[in-house]
Amino acid sequence: MGRHLCLLELVEFARFLLKMGASSRLDSRWVTGLPLLLLMVTIAELVIYRLLVPALRPRADVEPALWHSLLTYIGLFLFYFASALAVGVVAHQLWNVATGKDRFGRIIGAMIASFGAGFLMLASMSIVTPPSALVTFLLEGAFVAVLFLILIGQWQRRSDLGVAFGLVLLALPLIVHFYAPLAVRYIDGEEALFNGLTDRVENTGRWLVLLAALSMPYFFGARPFLLRAARLAPLIAAMIVALLGAALIRNDYETGMVLAQNGLGISAGPAAPGSRIALYLLALSAVAWTFVNCVTAPSEQRRNIGIGIALIVGGGYAFSWPLQFLAGLAGVFTIARAANTVQAEERSLLPAKVPSIDDEVWQDYLARVVEQLQSALGAGNDDPIKVLSIRGDEGQTRSYFVYEDQNIPVTVTMERNCGSVVGLDVRCGDGTVEGQPIWSLHCDKIADNGLMHPGPPKSTSAPLDAEDLPASLRDHFAVFDKAGWSKALLAGDLAERLAARMPGWVACWPDGTLRLQVYPGRGASLNEPIPILPLASGNETGSPEGMVLLLELLIDVAILSHGLGEKNS
Repeated sequence: MGRHLCLLELVEFARFLLKMGASSRLDSRWVTGLPLLLLMVTIAELVIYRLLVPALRPRADVEPALWHSLLTYIGLFLFYFASALAVGVVAHQLWNVATGKDRFGRIIGAMIASFGAGFLMLASMSIVTPPSALVTFLLEGAFVAVLFLILIGQWQRRSDLGVAFGLVLLALPLIVHFYAPLAVRYIDGEEALFNGLTDRVENTGRWLVLLAALSMPYFFGARPFLLRAARLAPLIAAMIVALLGAALIRNDYETGMVLAQNGLGISAGPAAPGSRIALYLLALSAVAWTFVNCVTAPSEQRRNIGIGIALIVGGGYAFSWPLQFLAGLAGVFTIARAANTVQAEERSLLPAKVPSIDDEVWQDYLARVVEQLQSALGAGNDDPIKVLSIRGDEGQTRSYFVYEDQNIPVTVTMERNCGSVVGLDVRCGDGTVEGQPIWSLHCDKIADNGLMHPGPPKSTSAPLDAEDLPASLRDHFAVFDKAGWSKALLAGDLAERLAARMPGWVACWPDGTLRLQVYPGRGASLNEPIPILPLASGNETGSPEGMVLLLELLIDVAILSHGLGEKNS
């Protein structure tokens, strides 16, 4: 009866997540939230079902207390709930691969989706009914095949190099684990059970686990490494884990080994030398340091990497239950997805050095921009451009232009901090710019100072393939399009003009409202559209032409986007 209820729970939950994954309205926070939810449930299951229940179990000749029986049932529920949730999370991740949201390439993506579907079916069967030896072998084989394909896909799509190497080291012990059943079934036969092969494979796997754990800080730690490594929180977490582990091993070695075996699937043996125990404790503290370092990083994708690492570690290395395969694969998918953009995101968070501009020079520049822009609007536009400057605390000032061009209201905001221009914001239209844009274009070129411009608000759609973009946008631009607006917004000479004038990102919302943001020095030029370097040098003749041409381009795009927005409504 209990297994049938778990099956119904599994099917309904997986169906719900697949429905959410197929929806075009799926909020991007769900993508991050699902692995995090799985991690929380897996940790609860690990602590209660794999650690507390066996550690507090009375002797065989003593009847368990009522509280222990209740704890056992709670742990059993968490075990099946975590398994059902893991099936749904992996199904959602496979859906992203199959639909192209996770860009693994068409061939690799199709193979991952195919093998992943087989793995998911075998894992679901193994949760509901005890698996046969053949089903277990096929489950491990499908698991290894998906891991191997993910690693290939990581190198094909040029993910962050450190994360890609680290993912290989994380996957190696998971892949090596499969060699023992493979040898027993097809290579050495039953002789492998008696010639020490399985023990050698298990020992090799343990050393690979240690290698992966000890190298985690270097491959997965937040960047820039020296800056993020100096924080106290990860160091304190590593010290606490090491001290608690050492105290437990010193006071009760046998209980410590049982907990390590049940929780992480790692066994040092009944009489392991002190040097090996110290190595295990060092590896465990390295994992703790890496996890805290990642989840406290300012980069969202780096935090996702931390969640993926915790899922793999929480699943353990024993591979006795389908949950451990599912949690491990969900963790690998989470890391692989984050690795694609973590480098760009961390570069966009680095501070930029922008020279300051004297107030008089800046006011003269604004006056010339207004004059040239008023001239460009023509005699048919009688409304003058409204200009307003607001000075705040600690050297912050904002300058606003408000005008109307071809019946589209335009608001231009330029922000300065202690004389340095830190941001340009242009809005064309009076609609909302909250939530996900329906179309966006991002200049992702890495500047000479190594920084990349921050991207637009996140979209659930994958960026368009380079071959689907005009030639002028293929090298340094990413386009996200949820409704096929690119055909109109990049038609004619618009693509070439955007490539020449677009220093940051521009996005359109469903009602046609357009917004542009530029952060000088953070991937954007210090000469266009605002001539910061000439103005900072005291040259009052810094040309306003670049700003005026950019605003004219944005109006041309906004006219099209408003037309598309009216059709969309």
